[in-house]
Amino acid sequence: MSWRIEYLEEAKKDLKKLDRSAQIIVISAQADEQIYIEATKRRTKHEL
Repeated sequence: MSWRIEYLEEAKKDLKKLDRSAQIIVISAQADEQIYIEATKRRTKHEL
């Protein structure tokens, strides 16, 4: 199974601010609950 990730423009800007090693970590699976809380806020904001 392959996955396709779509970023909001807001998230793309945030990602570009990180160095390459941090960017790789962000795309990987996350156990930290805070990232899911932030994602939920953005999904709600953009009605996704």
